[in-house]
Amino acid sequence: MRDRPTQRAVECPAVKTRRRKLWPFVLGGVVLLAIAAVASAFAFRMRVAQAASGFLEDTMEMVLELRTRPAHASSQTVGSFGKCAEPRLDSYIDLNLNDEPEACKAFRAPNAPRGRIPDECLAIVTPHNALAWARGLMACSRSDSAGLPENIFTAGHQRQQVQFAPWTQAAKILGWEVRAQTATGQFGLAFETCADVIASCRDLSWGGALAGTMAAVTNLRIIYPACVEAVVQADAAQRKKFHGSLEAIWTSMRTNSAMLRDEAVIAGIEVYGFELEPRQQATLPKELRDRIGPAPAMFPKPQLLGWQLMSLRAMNADLRKVADLPDDERAPLIAKLAAKHSGVGSVASLEKFLRRADELPALVELLAAASSVDARSPASSASFTVTSGAGAFEFKPVNPELAKYAIKISLAKK
Repeated sequence: MRDRPTQRAVECPAVKTRRRKLWPFVLGGVVLLAIAAVASAFAFRMRVAQAASGFLEDTMEMVLELRTRPAHASSQTVGSFGKCAEPRLDSYIDLNLNDEPEACKAFRAPNAPRGRIPDECLAIVTPHNALAWARGLMACSRSDSAGLPENIFTAGHQRQQVQFAPWTQAAKILGWEVRAQTATGQFGLAFETCADVIASCRDLSWGGALAGTMAAVTNLRIIYPACVEAVVQADAAQRKKFHGSLEAIWTSMRTNSAMLRDEAVIAGIEVYGFELEPRQQATLPKELRDRIGPAPAMFPKPQLLGWQLMSLRAMNADLRKVADLPDDERAPLIAKLAAKHSGVGSVASLEKFLRRADELPALVELLAAASSVDARSPASSASFTVTSGAGAFEFKPVNPELAKYAIKISLAKK
C-alpha cells in the first residue's frame, strides 16, 4: 500500500498580502518606541544634569558665603573659627563624659546647690588640664570669621567629629566652671565663658549643616542652666556687658534655610558628587572634591541615584522656602510638603529637626532679654512673654516645649 502524500498547507494569498501591509507598521512602531526610549533617557539625563548644576550652585554658595560676624568679646582674634580650633582638636582627649559621675551631672543641673566643683569632677579634668583646653576651644568663637576646621568630615582623619563631640565635652566641663564662678561672685568670668560657649554654638551651624546645628542646640542646653544662674544672681551693671555679647551673637545666628542648604551639600557630595562634570568638580575646595565617590557602574543604580538627586533637591528647595517661618505658620505648609514629597524622604523628621533648630535663637534671645533687665519693664517678643509682679520679671518662651527654660529675675538689690 502506498503512503498517502503529505498534504502541504497552502497559504492564502490574502494572508500574505495582509502581512506585507502590516510589517512596515510594526517596524515603524519599534522605531518609534526606540526613539521614545532614547528621547526619554536623554530628557532624564538632562534633568539630572540640571539638578547637578543646581547642586553645584548650592555648594559654591556655601563655600563662598561671607562668614564675618559681629564681635561678642572685647578681644577678637584674626583668622577663622576652624583654623583656631584645629590645634585644639588635634590635642583632644576624650574624657568619656557619657559615663560621668552622678555628682558631676547633678552639679550642672538647674537649681543645684552652689559651691566649688566637686572633687569627682576635678579628678576627671585636672590630669589633662581639660578646663584650660575647653576655654581655648570655645574662645575660638572670638575669631573674626566663621568656618569649620579642615578634615572634620574626612573619614579616618583624627579631626573627624561628625557629632562634634569635643565641643559638647567642653560645654559640659565649662558648665561646672561657670557654676563655681557664680558661687564665688566671679560674674565677669562666668559671663565671658557663657558668651564664648554660646557663640561657638552659633559657629557650629556655619557649614556644620544639620549635625552641627543639632550639636549646637545640645551644647546650649548644657550650658544654659549655669548661665541663667549667673544672670539671676548678678546685678544689672554686671549683666550689661553680657547682654551686649548675646545681642551680637543672636543677630548673627544662621537661618534654618541656610542650614538646610548646607545639609543638601554635605549629605549630597559623597553620594551625588559624581554627577558633576570633571570641570565642575575642579571648582570645589579640595576637601569637598576628595569626598566625591566614584560613579556606580551597574544598572540601575546610577539611574536610581539620579532620580534621588532630582527628588531630594526638589524637596530640599521646598523646605527651604518655609524653614524660616514661625512654627505655627510653618507646620501646615510642612504637612502639604509631606504629601507632595511622599516616598522621597522623611519631611516629618526634618520638621522635628527644624523645631529643634528653632531653640537656638529662641533661647539666646530669651537669655539676652533677661540679662538686660534693670528698673524698666522689658517688652515681650515673638518668642517669649514677660510678666511682672512682686518685684520680679518672668520670661516665658512662647513655645510650650521650652517652658522649662523660663527665667525669673528679681529686681531686689543683692
